[in-house]
Amino acid sequence: MTDVIDFRTEPSRYKHWKLALENGVAYLTMDVNEDGGLKPGYKLKLNSYDLGVDIELADVVQRLRFEHPEIGAVVIRSARDRVFCSGANINMLGLSTHDHKVNFCKFTNETRMAIEDATDNSGQSYICSINGIAAGGGYELALACDQILLADDGSSAVRDALGTNETAPAGLPRGRPRAPLGGRARGHRGGPRGARRRHVRRRVLQDRAA
Repeated sequence: MTDVIDFRTEPSRYKHWKLALENGVAYLTMDVNEDGGLKPGYKLKLNSYDLGVDIELADVVQRLRFEHPEIGAVVIRSARDRVFCSGANINMLGLSTHDHKVNFCKFTNETRMAIEDATDNSGQSYICSINGIAAGGGYELALACDQILLADDGSSAVRDALGTNETAPAGLPRGRPRAPLGGRARGHRGGPRGARRRHVRRRVLQDRAA
């Protein structure tokens, strides 16, 4: 019998995200609990994620949009030193059925598109403050945001879909096509606007994000 996954949550129950609201700005800090995986058998190291992490992200995106219309900007950042997000947890994927992997990828895609939609239609601008490596899904999370801030000390790199390490190219379009594992990207959600990138010194990265 397949275990039932409960998608219901709220901020006081979050294991992997910390939310703070201040003067019209929401600070959403990724601090993944390594031992807080949705299922046993893997650790969520280096801010990698499973469905449980994204359930919380999806919840907070919708709560900010519909419960906090006073919020005009959302800053997504990491609590880990020199690590932003290493993407989907590989061990979790290895232990998952094909159906779970497909639905997991669909859910994460929907979550990132919800971020773009909140920016386009609810006036909540998402800003991604990258203080270290962003790979895989961490890279796509950054691309869903309206602006990307990178620490200008050589430590903030993004690994793109081709596997090359580089700083995020200026004008890289938000809403690049996404697809589930083994699938094909369908359509390009996003307009002509590109994600705006800035390089800032590490010691002022947090202040610039604010």
